[in-house]
Amino acid sequence: EDSGRSVFIVTDYLGNYTLLTSGGTWRISINPQSSPALWSYLEAPPTVIFADDLTSEEKTVDFTVTVTDARVSGFIYNSNGIPPPENTAWVSLRQKDTAVYGAPVYGFQGQVYSSGFFEIPVTAGTYELSVETKDSNLIVPQLPLITLLNGEFKEIGNIILIKPPKKVTGMVRYDDGRRVSD
Repeated sequence: EDSGRSVFIVTDYLGNYTLLTSGGTWRISINPQSSPALWSYLEAPPTVIFADDLTSEEKTVDFTVTVTDARVSGFIYNSNGIPPPENTAWVSLRQKDTAVYGAPVYGFQGQVYSSGFFEIPVTAGTYELSVETKDSNLIVPQLPLITLLNGEFKEIGNIILIKPPKKVTGMVRYDDGRRVSD
């Protein structure tokens, strides 16, 4: 966290890992290697702090994950009917009413492929689908809540991104009236 560096490791077949790092503050996060994932971690990444020197230290961080036995899938298309380019759109499911402005919300993530197809592994529950895109000229229309039972696979069809119907304009200035250009 202090340095902005990341270190990636893979667990062994028993789920054990060893992360070697330097001193400083580290947020430890886990992500499944397979897609679609068979599990999800829904908590904030724990923070580990080591002295910023060369003394030997060791700390233990264990994770408890949730088995994802249900799935939501569908397709995302731009307003022209073409899928967004790969790595420009992201989908997630968040439990209904868990979003609090300014607070991190952890949910189930899914990848949007170049065909527009996405699949999100989840557990039973009622969710809000969130779609984010790099194209600020497109937004997601109002979508209904998605309710899943244990082991249920739900295909929600096509989601067509639309041009935003509302606009906010304005200007940014310094306190002396000069315009800010960046």
